[in-house]
Amino acid sequence: MQKIKFLQRISCVLILNLLCFGPLSLPISAQELSGAKVTLSMRDASVEDFANEVAKQTGLSIKFTDKDVKAFKGITLDVRDQSVSSLLLNLSNQFPLSYNIEGNTITFAKKDVTQRKGSIRGQVTDVNGDPLVGAIIRVDGINGGFVTDINGEYEVKTDKKEVHLTVAYIGYKSVNKNVKNGATANITLHEDSKEMQEVVVTGYQTKNKNSFTGAQVAVTRDQLMNVGTKNVLKSIASFVPGIVISDDNLKGADPNSVAEINIRGRATFDGQANTPVFVVDGAQVTAEYVYDMDMNDIETVTVLKDASASALYGAKASAGVIVITTKTLKGGKLKLNYSGTVRLSTPDLHDYNLLNASEKLEYERLAGLFTDTSPSRQYTLDQDYARIFNNIQSGVETDWLSKPLRNAFSQSHSLSVDGGDERAKYNLGVRYGKDAGVMKGSDRSRLSTNFRLSYNVSGKFFVSNSSTISSVTNNESPYGDFSDWAKMNPYENPYDSDGKLRVSLYHDLANPLYDASLGSYTNTNAFDFLNTTSIQLWFGEKVRLDGDFTINRNKQNRRSFTSPLAYSEIRSKSADQRGSLSDNTVNTTTLQGKLMLSYNNYFFKKLLLSAKHSVLHPNSLTHCSLDDFMLVTSPLFVFCYPWR
Repeated sequence: MQKIKFLQRISCVLILNLLCFGPLSLPISAQELSGAKVTLSMRDASVEDFANEVAKQTGLSIKFTDKDVKAFKGITLDVRDQSVSSLLLNLSNQFPLSYNIEGNTITFAKKDVTQRKGSIRGQVTDVNGDPLVGAIIRVDGINGGFVTDINGEYEVKTDKKEVHLTVAYIGYKSVNKNVKNGATANITLHEDSKEMQEVVVTGYQTKNKNSFTGAQVAVTRDQLMNVGTKNVLKSIASFVPGIVISDDNLKGADPNSVAEINIRGRATFDGQANTPVFVVDGAQVTAEYVYDMDMNDIETVTVLKDASASALYGAKASAGVIVITTKTLKGGKLKLNYSGTVRLSTPDLHDYNLLNASEKLEYERLAGLFTDTSPSRQYTLDQDYARIFNNIQSGVETDWLSKPLRNAFSQSHSLSVDGGDERAKYNLGVRYGKDAGVMKGSDRSRLSTNFRLSYNVSGKFFVSNSSTISSVTNNESPYGDFSDWAKMNPYENPYDSDGKLRVSLYHDLANPLYDASLGSYTNTNAFDFLNTTSIQLWFGEKVRLDGDFTINRNKQNRRSFTSPLAYSEIRSKSADQRGSLSDNTVNTTTLQGKLMLSYNNYFFKKLLLSAKHSVLHPNSLTHCSLDDFMLVTSPLFVFCYPWR
């Protein structure tokens, strides 16, 4: 029922997104075709030959408004996977022609030579040839800057014979280039991994690393992926000195166990860990939310470790703060992205050096377990010893450690669509993942969808909204704790002479295989909705207002059933008290708001004055409902009644 409701919610979100953004995809169809890539090899070819080859490889229709344009010759090319838009730019600068793209048709027309004077045109791309939307081009001697369009193209109008261009884009190395007037300047930018190391993301603001006085460590997505793809928390520990991940050894490889993370040590030797504060894109979230995040969505992780964390987030951040920033929206032509991971987990029992059946029986004999001062009791112990000894001689050697274990396959799949132009950008993604534990019956399933939208008017206004809906289902293993299986005696056969599972074993021990077959279970279903809206307003060049508003709604339902036929119930309770069924539901709504007003100004050309004032307002409301039932059985009837 939970999954059906969740799928209905996802369907509603997808339908709304299609209604809102379906029309937006129509106007850019021509832009997508112009961004198609072709492979050409020609020498001294005509414009008509060039156009026909492009049409052949892309399916575009070609139209000429002037026959003279067809006859232009002198095209020599030897390119592989070059974008059509880039080639058209070169062509329009090489010959007195212009082009226009409407629908599926490229129209070539003749233009006056004077039209080519006074401008520099080009395209900005990454190393893969994909256009970079919103790259900034600054020209020495000209105030302001120029911004690339959805195809990564730009045009600079100037009367100078030669200009000096500086091209910059977030996350990429800037490029400086001298270009002559009337020429084409196509520029390729390379990613700059050091750029993110030069700034510190605190969750409130992004500061220059040199001006930040606190202790911090920044980790990029590529660094996290190099360690592994299991979860974010364990990957972070490989790069942050002093951070300790405390695994629960009793739970072993349980996929539902979220490891404790310590940045500044424990409060006590045997107490709980000092859990840090987790912040994702300005919103405070739980460790479970971070545990279930897809590392492909992360841009950087910044760990604040000292008093600077408390100064920003208060006393609750005394154990440190982990700030996670997700990928920025890049826009551009419509893209479909997929990433998938498949893992195999196998149990490793090499460190277990346990006694075999003969050794264990001899150990118990030497320990006096088969010796008693009472003659009648001694007679019974002698019979037990003889029975066990005969079982060993007949070949009983039970490998209890292997009984609850399996080879587990885990998988994760992520599908997303993104696009936009120089102002509006969007991303819609769906993710499914299932982590199976090596203990039989244990797993953790995730299904989530997210939608992100941003709109930007450079230097005036910026707004972005991110919505995430996720459903997580945890199933604990009905085989219990693995430590119980290590305590079992290898001389015991879990089956009787008829091949049926025995209810109990020698020394009044429960048969864990029998208990696992009774249908007892514990599972948890969690539904989470997180929406974050960010706004930036510029009041001139010196004053800016930043605001973040977050709503987080979480519903968690935990249901646990213990069979009345379990040996632990039979041994310790009367018939009318055996078995239990509990249902616990917790609803939490968290509202967060943050406003920050900043002022920046230079005095005497070198002295920078920066003043900031921020207000944070967190609010949380939790509602719990607990429905516990005791399952009562007798040979004639079964019924339930509320139990408090």
